[in-house]
Amino acid sequence: MRLNFNSKVTIRTAAALEWALVNTLCPTVRVRMINAEDPLERLRTKQGQILVCWHGRTLVPLYTFRNKGIMGMISPSRDGEIQAHLFKWMGWRNVRGSSGRGGSRALLGAVRALEEGASFALTPDGPKGPKYVIRPGALYLARKSGCPLYPVGIAAHPYFELPTWDSFMIPYPFSRACYCMGEPIYLHADASEEEERRLTDHLTEQMNILQKAAYEGARS
Repeated sequence: MRLNFNSKVTIRTAAALEWALVNTLCPTVRVRMINAEDPLERLRTKQGQILVCWHGRTLVPLYTFRNKGIMGMISPSRDGEIQAHLFKWMGWRNVRGSSGRGGSRALLGAVRALEEGASFALTPDGPKGPKYVIRPGALYLARKSGCPLYPVGIAAHPYFELPTWDSFMIPYPFSRACYCMGEPIYLHADASEEEERRLTDHLTEQMNILQKAAYEGARS
């Protein structure tokens, strides 16, 4: 008998296994946050913001920020279908789309939600890379909504990485994790293409600096 990997039962089973992993592993991880006061306050008071981290660093925040109604963009692929179930069960709100499929509609929906005070989490190098290269979605959201971008570095120690394009990080049980959050970055609606390129370079630099700082924070 051949398994149908696109069946609803198989997809939900895979999501349930991931849910079990997250809820078994992540409660053992000790979390430290650096410079997180402003983003947490905006989340509490429902002021729109866009939190960006690299694609391979999403497991720990999925648990840390569970049941807070944060929005995440999920690919319309089969893997995305698994993630959509997982994120929903963890108390996140899903927007389905990617740079290749359903992206325009998803981004417009995200802009409306941001204008209404939602917090949106985005991996700007997703859904398929290349790793650590920012794609246009995050900048589009910032320009259209007027909301700040908050770069975030996330690390754990000790941890291992899966052999995937994004070097997906999984912390060891009873490890330490650290979030390093940067200063808000704004992109004005009338910004030129040159200004957007400079901001993209600045955002990339800040995310890499914060990622390094998060590794140091997790080790200390």
